[in-house]
Amino acid sequence: MLKRKHELGVSLTELMVVVVILGVVMGIAIPSYRTWVVNTQISVKAQAILNGLQLARAEALKRNTGIVFAMVGGSSWSVGCEAAVADRDGDGLADCPAVIHSKAAEEGGQAVSVTVTPDGNTHLTYNGIGMVRSANADGSGPIAQIDLDSGSVEAGASRELRILVTSGGMARLCDPGVAANGDPRRC
Repeated sequence: MLKRKHELGVSLTELMVVVVILGVVMGIAIPSYRTWVVNTQISVKAQAILNGLQLARAEALKRNTGIVFAMVGGSSWSVGCEAAVADRDGDGLADCPAVIHSKAAEEGGQAVSVTVTPDGNTHLTYNGIGMVRSANADGSGPIAQIDLDSGSVEAGASRELRILVTSGGMARLCDPGVAANGDPRRC
């Protein structure tokens, strides 16, 4: 009987150990990855809404007129002039269009819920000096707070974010889950 110096290949036992180890690692990693994806969606949508609010305020200052920021549905929004003005200067463009910019919600972010406060309000109006009007044209109060959260992951794992809008026109993104007084992310 001849003895081989080096056997090539792997035994069935070694292969099964590797498969078990991979299964355990995947079982631990997949829920964490899913939570990370949902929290990233919340962050991206919150930043997009904050950018829309900042754009509306900048347009109000630039055009020195009322600019409306409107939540269209979910995390979709639009920014436009309160009173649309046609082309007065003859350059072929509306001087103050009804829709200056809009942002549709991205696909795949159905796990994110958007809640506007006061309940039922969908828009706010910046005046020509960038401050929020106390009442919209329809008599409703302006949006003061927008909360973004997800019900598809555990409450402790979900990263809720909030956008606060002051009467002075400043919009700020914060984290209501932060408790430390000195933390700038705190609401």
